[in-house]
Amino acid sequence: MFMDKKKVRNVATGYTFTFMLVHIVMLIVFWRNGVMPMVRVNIFSIIFYVAMLFVVWKNYLVLFSVCVFSEVVMHMTLAIIYTGWESGFELTLLGMVVLVFYAEYAGRRLKLKFVRMLPLAIMGALLFLGSYIYVTYNRPEYTLTPGTQFFFNILWGTIVFSIIIHVMQEFVIITINVEKKLTALMSHDKLTGLGNRYYISEYIDHLMRINDVTKYWIAVVDIDDFKKVNDTYGHNCGDYVLKSIANILKGRSEYECCRWGGEEFVLIGKDHEHGIDMVDLLNEVREEVMERTLHYNGNELNVTVTIGAGKYENGMSIDEWISSADKKLYDGKRSGKNRVVS
Repeated sequence: MFMDKKKVRNVATGYTFTFMLVHIVMLIVFWRNGVMPMVRVNIFSIIFYVAMLFVVWKNYLVLFSVCVFSEVVMHMTLAIIYTGWESGFELTLLGMVVLVFYAEYAGRRLKLKFVRMLPLAIMGALLFLGSYIYVTYNRPEYTLTPGTQFFFNILWGTIVFSIIIHVMQEFVIITINVEKKLTALMSHDKLTGLGNRYYISEYIDHLMRINDVTKYWIAVVDIDDFKKVNDTYGHNCGDYVLKSIANILKGRSEYECCRWGGEEFVLIGKDHEHGIDMVDLLNEVREEVMERTLHYNGNELNVTVTIGAGKYENGMSIDEWISSADKKLYDGKRSGKNRVVS
């Protein structure tokens, strides 16, 4: 699942309502404990998050990220200074560092104007350390009851771990999707959708590790007079022919197929696995190509292919196996094209 603006806006709205609710709870708790400076701070914060709903609605997502981070770290730093280190306010500084890097990623991914969040994260770290040093050497003005301290530690632990789990799960999903996309780009030909050299080489290597490869054959398929198609009808027509031939080749289940390069394709299959001899199967493929009339910009095209094929022999490397089929292909080209040589 990739990032989009609607998703980011929904996430920001969810965080805004959550933080607003938390500040309402904090206002009540601080009021009941007589911490009046933090009561006033929380009234400001509640108004602030109402304003943030407007900011999110207007899609000012970068401004939202910076403002929310600044409000949270300043709010929690003041709470530490006024009430001490025992209530877990410092945990929120850790959670916000994770959240701002997620915000930077979202900005970059959506190609929005973004702010480098590293300076903000460093500021959060300095406030975390600075507030600890301050309360170590300065007695807090207010002391919360043990029950209140317990409540706040549970609250901040729940919120911070929820943020970290959400963000890290998002990054896991993003990473997996990106890896899948990169693997597909690396192993498949963009024009035809077939596997490429890398794909078929990995496939053959896999066969050699787990199977008796002597039962397999490999074939190199080359479109006859392909240069003439490009010269006569243009390269766009050539691409159309390549895609059409690829669709014919991948329409059968008896073999694996890839685009080897240019106008060449490679097929690899298991002899007699589908009750048909290699040469007979390849001739069926050749005839299907020959009998298919292609239509491009009002022109009718009939193309043919020449196929060189060979079975695996003990001791062959992948390159030697493919080269043996390639030599048969050129024998077919020299002897008239539109044929299978094995």
